[in-house]
Amino acid sequence: MTKRYTILLTWFVNFNYTHYLTSGGNIPLLYCIIKYIKARSEAQKMNTTTFIPFSNAQIPTIPTTDGSKLLLTSLTTIAAKYNVDNFSPVTLSPHWSRLARLLLISFLSVIGSVGNVFMISSVMVEDHLKKAGNTFIVNVALADLLITSILMPCSTIVLLAGMEEPLSVCRVQWFFAACAFVITVLSLASTAIENYFRLCTPQDGNSWFNKSTTTTVILIIWSVGIIASGMQYSLNLSFDFCTRKSNGDFTYQATVIGLLLMLPLCFTFYTHMRIIRDVKRFTKTPNFRPSLNYTWDLSLARTNFYSFLIFIAFWLPFGIVLSYHTTADVANKVFYSTAWIGLSELQMDCALDLMRRLPPQQIEKNLIDLIDLVPGLCEDLLSSVDQPLKIAKDRESGKDYLLCDYNRDGDSYRSPWSNTYEPPLEDGSMPSERLRKLEIEANLAFDQYREMYYEGGVSSVYLWDLDHGFAGVILIKKAGDGSKKIKGCWDSIHVVEVQEKSSGRTAHYKLTSTTMLWLQTNKIGSGTMNLGGSLTRQVEQDASINESSPHIANIGRMVEDMENKIRSTLNEIYFGKTKDIGNGLRSIQSLDDQRQQVGMKMELAAALERRNVRGDN
Repeated sequence: MTKRYTILLTWFVNFNYTHYLTSGGNIPLLYCIIKYIKARSEAQKMNTTTFIPFSNAQIPTIPTTDGSKLLLTSLTTIAAKYNVDNFSPVTLSPHWSRLARLLLISFLSVIGSVGNVFMISSVMVEDHLKKAGNTFIVNVALADLLITSILMPCSTIVLLAGMEEPLSVCRVQWFFAACAFVITVLSLASTAIENYFRLCTPQDGNSWFNKSTTTTVILIIWSVGIIASGMQYSLNLSFDFCTRKSNGDFTYQATVIGLLLMLPLCFTFYTHMRIIRDVKRFTKTPNFRPSLNYTWDLSLARTNFYSFLIFIAFWLPFGIVLSYHTTADVANKVFYSTAWIGLSELQMDCALDLMRRLPPQQIEKNLIDLIDLVPGLCEDLLSSVDQPLKIAKDRESGKDYLLCDYNRDGDSYRSPWSNTYEPPLEDGSMPSERLRKLEIEANLAFDQYREMYYEGGVSSVYLWDLDHGFAGVILIKKAGDGSKKIKGCWDSIHVVEVQEKSSGRTAHYKLTSTTMLWLQTNKIGSGTMNLGGSLTRQVEQDASINESSPHIANIGRMVEDMENKIRSTLNEIYFGKTKDIGNGLRSIQSLDDQRQQVGMKMELAAALERRNVRGDN
């Protein structure tokens, strides 16, 4: 009797643990226990111990008198019957609704394809991006299109058909995924090398990355990616992603991972570190004056480095799980989920890419729409996307001030004029007494700066303490009054971080400036035209601190220089390019004026011809 209850208790504890950790609660636990006890009483009459199925389907009885064998048989049958670990590499978890999986994969496919097309279009349209070396960036986008336009639509088709995914579909998807991964890794390495040659070597002669060399390298990259993935697909030389089986060919696996993965990734990271070190060394030389093209190239190299880090962050979980799987078993849910995280790495990049191209006056609406589509990106988008500044009025002084995340605490905003929160907040964050004095002086100084440059608008300065210095934000907003049939708004957000050196005589300044501009003209000749966009630039420098050059003067000079560069960029590139496109697409003059000009030209040509004929006679 004691042995029988010991077996029952052992089975109950183990099944309870397995039930809630693997089956997700799909099997009614109480029903299983009742049916088990009931069958045990019947089996007692036969002097045997019988395994009872957990559904109405009949399973042959298994006579045994060993409790451990009973437990093992029970758990094995449960796992086989209910597929507690049947996470699909093609259609994700079957416990999710088919509609949810269909919408998720379709959204990733659409947003990824649109983002990659935008990336390719930017390189083709922007003049300062039309360089042979930037073709590697296009190559990364083309590799990603293999994922978003082939791999993900295959999963969508399987879900729409409602069929059990065949093994061939999974292997085709794995072929394209592996091919895109290898091509992306090699392209990122080539991009880093090209950026280093462009930024850190003399540009007197011809660039090594010319059209012919770049084309050859890209063809080699695609050949290596297709051959390596094709050998795995056809000969099954390495780990099988779909069946999660390996043939144990360690030499081939180590060679492929070392040459096509670890070596390019390490070399890419090392090259970017060299770029950062050498650029800092160049900029500190007294006679170094960076050109506008050099600034653009440096910004592009920084963006490429961030993309490389994002690529590593998204694929690192799958790499860890894959490495761990060689020595231990990993659940299908964990294994395939980490792979899909890597395949969806461009989701955040595409969202930011779309926000940069949508009208600034509709940023709030577009941001809400994106968050509704992808709620998981809410925190990242809110912290990464700058929104247009709003204006409030200080009750004590009657002056206007600007609202942003930097002067917000909860639902209250601090005024730089009265240093109070509206609505009132008792424990709101405040700057130190020393920093508050500097904040008052900075607000007065930039108020004069705004009046001289913008002839109107609103400005605000907010400062806060750091461990080794302080930081602040300078906000400027100028909205058009609609006169001269022109509407628009200019928003400048300058975030500065100041680190004072131990000597107290110098400080390191890091300025990140974002400008959002939109214009709308309504004239008879050109009709209604909308133009808008945002631009972000960053600069760092060391400067001395003394009575003639305090913090406010140093920060003011950096902000003034940065705004002049941004205005020049907007005027020469964005406005100029838009003007060229507009003139090429349509004529500003009316058809009657054009006919008159054509007639006048013909009359002048005829008169000159008659005059020449008379002169010859």
